[in-house]
Amino acid sequence: MEEMSKNLKFYLLAAKSLYYDAEEKHITSSDGKAFVAELQELLYDGEDALETIDIHGIQSKQRKEHGSSATQVFNYLSELVSPFGKKIEPELVKTINCLECILKLKNMFGLKEGAETIRPLRRLPSTSFVEESKLYGRDSDIEAIVGWLLSDADDADACGTNKFALIVGPDGIGKSALAQFVFSDDRINAHFDLLLWVPVLDDFDALRMTRTLLEGLTCQPPCYPLEEEDASRLQARLKDALAGKNFLLVLDSNCHRNPFDHHALGILSEFGGSRCKIIMTTSTCPEPVLMPTFSIIHHLNPISCDEDCWKLFVEHIFHGVATSSHFPQYLELVGKRLVSKCQGNPFAIKLMGCILRLEHNPEEWDRILSSPIWKRSERESDILPALWFSYLSLPQHLKRCFTHCSIYHCGYEFQMQDLISLWMAEGLLEPQNGKTIEEVGEEYFHDLKSRSLIHQSRQNKSYFTMHYLVNNLATSLSGQFCLRLENNSSFTPVRKTRHLSYKRREIQDVKKFEALSESKRLRTFLPLGPMEDNKTFKWDRSALHRLFQILTYLRVLSLSMYPITELPDSIGMMKHLRYLDLSYTQLQAIPDVVCSCVHLQTLLLVCCSALARLPSLMKYLTKLRRLDTTGTPLVEMPPHMSYLKDLQTLTDFVLGKTSGSGIKELQHLQLCGRLCISALQNVIVGDILEANLEGKLQLTDMCFKWAGHADDSQLELQVLDNLRPPRKVKKVSVCSYGGARYPDWFGNSLFSYLVCICLSCAENCWQLPSLGQLPSLVELYIEEFGALVVISGEFYGLVTNPFPCLEILHFKNMPEWQAWFLPGCAAFPRLRDLSIINCPKLTGSIPNTKGTPRIEGCPALEILWD
Repeated sequence: MEEMSKNLKFYLLAAKSLYYDAEEKHITSSDGKAFVAELQELLYDGEDALETIDIHGIQSKQRKEHGSSATQVFNYLSELVSPFGKKIEPELVKTINCLECILKLKNMFGLKEGAETIRPLRRLPSTSFVEESKLYGRDSDIEAIVGWLLSDADDADACGTNKFALIVGPDGIGKSALAQFVFSDDRINAHFDLLLWVPVLDDFDALRMTRTLLEGLTCQPPCYPLEEEDASRLQARLKDALAGKNFLLVLDSNCHRNPFDHHALGILSEFGGSRCKIIMTTSTCPEPVLMPTFSIIHHLNPISCDEDCWKLFVEHIFHGVATSSHFPQYLELVGKRLVSKCQGNPFAIKLMGCILRLEHNPEEWDRILSSPIWKRSERESDILPALWFSYLSLPQHLKRCFTHCSIYHCGYEFQMQDLISLWMAEGLLEPQNGKTIEEVGEEYFHDLKSRSLIHQSRQNKSYFTMHYLVNNLATSLSGQFCLRLENNSSFTPVRKTRHLSYKRREIQDVKKFEALSESKRLRTFLPLGPMEDNKTFKWDRSALHRLFQILTYLRVLSLSMYPITELPDSIGMMKHLRYLDLSYTQLQAIPDVVCSCVHLQTLLLVCCSALARLPSLMKYLTKLRRLDTTGTPLVEMPPHMSYLKDLQTLTDFVLGKTSGSGIKELQHLQLCGRLCISALQNVIVGDILEANLEGKLQLTDMCFKWAGHADDSQLELQVLDNLRPPRKVKKVSVCSYGGARYPDWFGNSLFSYLVCICLSCAENCWQLPSLGQLPSLVELYIEEFGALVVISGEFYGLVTNPFPCLEILHFKNMPEWQAWFLPGCAAFPRLRDLSIINCPKLTGSIPNTKGTPRIEGCPALEILWD
């Protein structure tokens, strides 16, 4: 077995380099695609076989490390996993024989193996490109749209026909960029009360439009499951929210299908004030019956001026820094010929600029100029030539990462960390010395973003998406290996299918997944988007059991948002599982058998309202890197979390009273990002320093929570004093603290990276810390301080200009607060958002702000501002 494993590793290494050569030579050839697909399928099978051996090796190692107790545990867990020996040996032999055959026939296909056959490519800077501040060749288009937006609406008829404008043009022509440029215009910002941007997907209708607008107005994330309400009630809520407001709404189509819905447009015409305007972008004109709905229909054409095209190209070549005067003369002639081939399409020009950025080798420019891809595109216009070049110019480590993005449907908005977790589960991230695998993933992500293959959502800056044309390329490249169910498409998985995604709202019958028996090697099972009605789809225990029995090679499994209350033990059969998302479910427990999935890297348990405990055998998940339990009411952590040495993200550590769940378990964990330490009433003070929180330099967001009434305020002070975070922390939250004051490290100017502080439910605290000394503090939230009577000099500290960067200051529910003594010096120079709510005894005045302060429930407060 060991010998066969070595042989397989050797053949896989050779076959991978052969695959890269074959892919580049046959990527635009229909004759060679079948060969490439067969080779890719063999690579998948070989990786699965090697991982099966690795799994049993890990379990054997854990038996030795943990002694007889581990042996008993794994004997129990192994009962659910298929027998190893007889199953894997013929699988190995078959895979090795197939790979050996392929390698022997490589000369027949004109292919070579070995790293030297891969053309070396210059990597782009990892910093992402900022959207250009100027739209070249669009001055008249901008003025036409702005002029319409600023026009009076007095002549609008009862149907609201003056409310709608349409921007029409082919994909990549810059419709969204034009709308965004107008959206950000200072004249527009001054003219409208409210600006709204909504991406329109191919399932756009009245109900989904209403929900999306409410999500935007209530600041809920795109996939957050809204409460169930009927359409009329939702529309009434939206109408109330927009009542009397003159808003600008951009409905930006992110797909190729016709986005028009007559009912949705009719509803929109009834909302808001008399000066409301709505812009739609689309690649197709509406049906004749809808044409009268639009006041103007603006057709966006290719950029006609060669000089504007050249300026756009040069801006992207130099990453928005240099001008055309810096352009090497010996490349200018070839560059202008390349730009002319883009035929005035701004997206194609941007891509070409990203491809050739910092590439000063004339041979590379000539190679692209003379490529047969240009001629092929004249015959088949489904994919822009610039997109093919963009893909072929990617380093090999980025190609599979890019293709894997085809798992997301057109217009879907995703977070960077989630995509990196999927890449990690698929084994697409190559380890680098001195970097965590997550840092490598971030580098890959920003590389793709810098090449305009991924871009930031205009609606929510923490989310990202792919242009329709880019998504189309990724889909084409993934072929039969990725099956994406959307728009009620037929469900026909094949033997090659390795990745499945679907829209939750479109699959209403569990039986539909029985067809997955044709795809037993499936690696990804990923539902996407919000639920339409989570009562219509039921995953019962037997249905899940059948699914788990079939899909034993799954690496990614998401059952998020489904009303699941329990998992069958057969989940332990999925021994390859690396990513498990059970967020927003009603699970009451997670079976210990999950801990037999020794390769598990990501476990997401966000807002599992019925889940109180994690599996008791968590210590065996030694490869776990991300554990997110945000919003889940855990009572304590399982014992011996310190065994999880690879853990990078641990959103909530709940201290318990039992041995093995204390704060000392954090000592050797190299955590990063956010960490909340809860149930601090259970902490042993002498153990806090052993946790070494100050030494965890990658933590940027820390939260400390107590539960229950504090009996000893001095002990509480000692606890918080010992919980000193690392110096580079950016956000600190303290909830239900029982001390009478805060320790000295609070407000220490050495915490120069601290930008946000949240203090809440400090019922015994009579004095605020000296937060005015923090040089970078931007946001400060103070709520429910029951004993606080006066805010005076101690709040500002010993500095001449306290709170130099503070922009947001909120006070709420301070029943005994009577006086706020403002300093005589220039405090709060940047304050723009001041909120004081439910402080009934507060008298006096408040500081000046750049915006109108929000004052509620403060009858005695005198408001004085410039």
